[in-house]
Amino acid sequence: MDEPLKKFRKPSFKGSPILLATGPTARLVADSYELLRVSGETVTLTFDRPTLLIAVKSNCDGCQLFYSSELAEFEDVRVVLVVRDSQSIIEIGETRQEIFIGTELLSDLKITWPPFYALVELGPTRVVTEGVAFDPIQVAREIAKFRST
Repeated sequence: MDEPLKKFRKPSFKGSPILLATGPTARLVADSYELLRVSGETVTLTFDRPTLLIAVKSNCDGCQLFYSSELAEFEDVRVVLVVRDSQSIIEIGETRQEIFIGTELLSDLKITWPPFYALVELGPTRVVTEGVAFDPIQVAREIAKFRST
């Protein structure tokens, strides 16, 4: 084996690999962002309450679980579904949840690969945890320990 590569070991999956993708990655974010509706109308997303941002895309089974369900698992947190560009919304088609175009928001939060979530809490406005969004129940469980009471 090449000497420089000896220091790298294969990861050990002794639990759920999902847990490896999540965790506190606290960082400050802006207090508000401009988003676009499908109609082209600009709306301001103001972080005035706990917000779960979920980046979605077309052709994604995990994403479909978010935009085609009621999202009852998230009664105590606002859920905002976001795509990077208008083409993604066209490809997704009909949904139960409104999906916004939030290029700057996703860029600022460094979310590049949907399905992905970021929980934004207040005081100061910051991301407190993030991870891969496989389904609503999984995300609800993962964010529960980071929710302020």
